[in-house]
Amino acid sequence: MAVKFTHRLPIISGLIIVALVLLAVFWDWNWFKPIVESKATETLGRQVTIRNIDLHLFRRTPVFEADDVQVANPAGFKAESRFGSIGKLAVAIQPSGLFHHQVNLSSVEIDNPKGDLGPGPDGKPNWLFPALMKKPDQPPSAWSTNIGALVVRGGD
Repeated sequence: MAVKFTHRLPIISGLIIVALVLLAVFWDWNWFKPIVESKATETLGRQVTIRNIDLHLFRRTPVFEADDVQVANPAGFKAESRFGSIGKLAVAIQPSGLFHHQVNLSSVEIDNPKGDLGPGPDGKPNWLFPALMKKPDQPPSAWSTNIGALVVRGGD
């Protein structure tokens, strides 16, 4: 019996690999959109919406893309106003650094950014993000971030 199984092992392994590749190619990454929006909203302390997300895994460095990213203004601003938007955000990440607490971004590309920076009705500027500010008792992060290239195209 063991001999028959060992002959089938390469075939079964090959089928599993093909199935995983097909899943990665044809998967609708928008399934993760509510999770990404929720995490971004929690991190920034502002409502973040994204029209479409995609992930390109089969490149030298995987690329995460987000289309039509909208960031709301803080409380106190007009409900329909927004802090800013990005037509398209593409981030290329080197996954090997993640094993060493490093976020190595080969490139960050931003297309058509638009911002509406200014004070709110209470005089506080909308470009401050209290949720991102380090707390006095907060220890330093073990993670580091490196950005290879930042490209901004178009926008206001």
